[in-house]
Amino acid sequence: MARRNYSPRTLKLLFGSASHCAYPCCQQPLIFKDRGLLTINVQIAHIRSESPDGPRHVDGYSDHSDVDGFENLLLLCGIHHGPVDRHESAYTIEELEDWKADQVAQTGQHLTDDATAAVLRAVTDAVDKLTRVDLAVELLGGLGIAGCRILPVPLHHMDRITATDTDGETYLGVHVTNRGLTEVTVTAAGIDLDVGAAEMPWYRFDGLLPLGHRTLPQGSRRLPGHDHATWYASTPVLGRVAQELTERNHPPLRIRPFAGIGSGGITVGEWTEATLAFRQLAARRGTDRSTASSD
Repeated sequence: MARRNYSPRTLKLLFGSASHCAYPCCQQPLIFKDRGLLTINVQIAHIRSESPDGPRHVDGYSDHSDVDGFENLLLLCGIHHGPVDRHESAYTIEELEDWKADQVAQTGQHLTDDATAAVLRAVTDAVDKLTRVDLAVELLGGLGIAGCRILPVPLHHMDRITATDTDGETYLGVHVTNRGLTEVTVTAAGIDLDVGAAEMPWYRFDGLLPLGHRTLPQGSRRLPGHDHATWYASTPVLGRVAQELTERNHPPLRIRPFAGIGSGGITVGEWTEATLAFRQLAARRGTDRSTASSD
C-alpha cells in the first residue's frame, strides 16, 4: 500500500465541503469535537485506486490526474469504507462519482487554519497506522499428522508434545504474523544460517512441500491485518543443507527465520542455536518413526 500524501489544501476542501459520510442516507458526521479536541469520524476513500490490484484501478489515470487529489477522494465512515473497497464490482466509479457530487453539495463547515492543522495531524496518524508494515517472524516446530497436515508446536518443546496419528515426519516452520492493519504480501520465507563467516548463507523454503501423498503449496501469500501463516521445510531437507555447509567447513552455528515481502523488504526473527534446533527436529522424528513402525 502506498504511503498517502494529502495536501492541507485537499484536506481543507474535503472536510470544508461536506458534513457527513458520502454513503447514501448515512448521517455519520465527519468530525466530532468535544472539550476542545477533534476526532475524525470518517476515512478518506479513493474512487480510483493507485495500485493495479486495488479497487477500481484505471490504467493511466495517474498520468494526468492526482490519485490523492480532491476530485478522486470522498469521505466515508468506517462502516461503509470497507465494503465499498472489498466489493468493488458492486460500487462502480460512476456511482462513487455521484456520491462525491452529493457530498460536495452538503453544507460543510469553514475550517480555520488551526482546525485544518488538527485534521491534517489526525489523518496523518491514521494513514501511518494503516500503511505501516508490522510483521513478527518466529520459528516453530511441526509434526506430520496422518500424512495430510502439519501440527504446529513449540520448537524447543517438541519432545513434550503428545499427538495422535503422527506419521513420523517433523518440520521446521517459519511463522509470520501480520500485527498491522494493512494487508501484506509475503513472497518468501526461510532461514538465515550463521556460519561464523562474513557471508551468511540462507535457505528459502520450497514453494511446494511434499506432504504424504500430496503436495502442500506454500508460495506467495497475502496476509490481511492481524492474520498469520506458517511456511515449512522438512527435517531431511534441512539436514542436507546443514551437511553441505559442514562439508565446506562452515557448520551452522545459529539460525533465524526471515520473511520477504512484496515491497522488497525483509523481516527477520530472533537467532536460535542451530544444533539445538536440528537436534529437536531429528530426535522427535526418530521417536515418531519408531512408534509408527511398531504400530
